[in-house]
Amino acid sequence: MPTPPLLLASTSPRRRELMDRLGLAYTAYSPPDEELPEDGDHALSPAELACHNAGTKIRSARAAYPEHTLIAADTIVVLYEVSLGKPRDLAQAAEYLARLSGQRHTVLTALALALPGTEPIIEPITTDVFFRSLSSADIQDYLEKVPVLDKAGAYAFQEQGHLVVERIKGSADNVIGLPTETLRAWLQNAGYRVSDS
Repeated sequence: MPTPPLLLASTSPRRRELMDRLGLAYTAYSPPDEELPEDGDHALSPAELACHNAGTKIRSARAAYPEHTLIAADTIVVLYEVSLGKPRDLAQAAEYLARLSGQRHTVLTALALALPGTEPIIEPITTDVFFRSLSSADIQDYLEKVPVLDKAGAYAFQEQGHLVVERIKGSADNVIGLPTETLRAWLQNAGYRVSDS
């Protein structure tokens, strides 16, 4: 029996690059921006918030593509139980990097998968990230080299990440925004032939 076509509920270049590694044809779809913000007026924990937002993306995609297998993800940077979302400007980006300097924090990605006509599986996946100690000059240098306003926590592991990240414990792909190890296993269980590369 043929597997349903795949849809990634994201047009993020980073997530698409990771999705491409799985060797499967898929459609990329940009769902409407209905996510709850990290600093919004809600009582959700970071994991609950990420799972909520991933589920919202699935529901939006299902309305447009009901016959597809749907994939969505939402990534949050968490420092001492406080979520650091996408900075509103470079001043806030510098503040975020200063707060992360020399600290261990968690990158949490809620991964969601839904076969046609089924409720989504949603799982929060975490990676510990250990930041270098950064001077003000280090922070300004990083902000000059990397566009960070569309990145949770104001940094990108895959873009000059060595300048700010000392090491990680867990999935690097999760830090970038799509935990492919888990997604590969889920898709294989659903009958998809996924590349091992």
